[in-house]
Amino acid sequence: MFRIGLCPFMISAGLLAQSVSTSPVSLQQVFQSNGSPVTATISISGGGSVQLAPATQSGGNWLAVAQSSGSLPLTATVTMDPSGLPDGTYLGAVTIGSAKLPVTITVGNPGPQLPPNGIVNAANYQGGAISPGEIVTLFGTAIGPQIPYGAQVWDGAMTAKLAGTRLWFDGTAAPLIYALPYQLAAVVPYNVAGKTTVQVQVENMVARTPPFAVTVQATTPALFTTDGSGKGQLAALNQGASVNSASNPAAKGSVVVLYATGVGVLNPTVPDGTIVSSTPLPVPVSPIQVTIGGQAATILYAGAAPGLVAGAIQINARIPTGIPTGNAPVVLFSGTAGSSGNCTVAVQ
Repeated sequence: MFRIGLCPFMISAGLLAQSVSTSPVSLQQVFQSNGSPVTATISISGGGSVQLAPATQSGGNWLAVAQSSGSLPLTATVTMDPSGLPDGTYLGAVTIGSAKLPVTITVGNPGPQLPPNGIVNAANYQGGAISPGEIVTLFGTAIGPQIPYGAQVWDGAMTAKLAGTRLWFDGTAAPLIYALPYQLAAVVPYNVAGKTTVQVQVENMVARTPPFAVTVQATTPALFTTDGSGKGQLAALNQGASVNSASNPAAKGSVVVLYATGVGVLNPTVPDGTIVSSTPLPVPVSPIQVTIGGQAATILYAGAAPGLVAGAIQINARIPTGIPTGNAPVVLFSGTAGSSGNCTVAVQ
């Protein structure tokens, strides 16, 4: 049998890939407002020749390298120039062959800051994971405009930018419901479906928060309550559209309308931020179930809420006749995930 030597194939397949490392492995620099440029020296080890390419995520051309190529090992000079940059935190990197040197500078006030636990479900304020189309709330520092801004609708969809504020999921800007200096509400883009994690960043004017990873699940169901806490009396309507409450309970066997989010991908699909108005109304791909008073409720409808943004879900459920009178606990199941407890509807 004719055999071909392995070496040419190993090289062409990249099995002898170039190994490049840097010291330090990253650069961080703090500047006063209107500060002067600072240079840093990095040592690059490995073999062969490399190209050096600086790039910034936002904020202009504040990052530069003295040389564009060289043979390893070599020493390179990196320049960080904050001239003309507003106060804030800026991210960049120098690509060096197969390696990447992250660079972060802070100018004056550190600007927008978003802690990793700062993103939660807007219905129950629980964090830990997100899902496609979930309405989320974010809490941080300087993450929004100095005065409150509500949603802006353009061509039937909520815009992804309010007064210079944007929220990014792996490079996709999310539709914004409102923006405050310390709080945002948005709809997770549907293209996170199928991913295990995404990188989240908030942008306020040209400055962005450092990215952090958030776990993605198929569903993260939660029900909206009257006080926005995710506990107690649900934001529910009785049959006939009156508001459900202890003073206006629903009859057993009647239909209540519940509102939720975090049920995942919809069918048919709609663009992010769409204000749902046309039929057929999108419905969740994952199966929806509801228990009221510990018993399974008959679902008459579960899908997009007409007049609201895609991601807000309306569920019309019939109250089981065999449950006790009073505050009946309600649990929403979407796929294999269930909502947190302590949510109730008033039943007579």
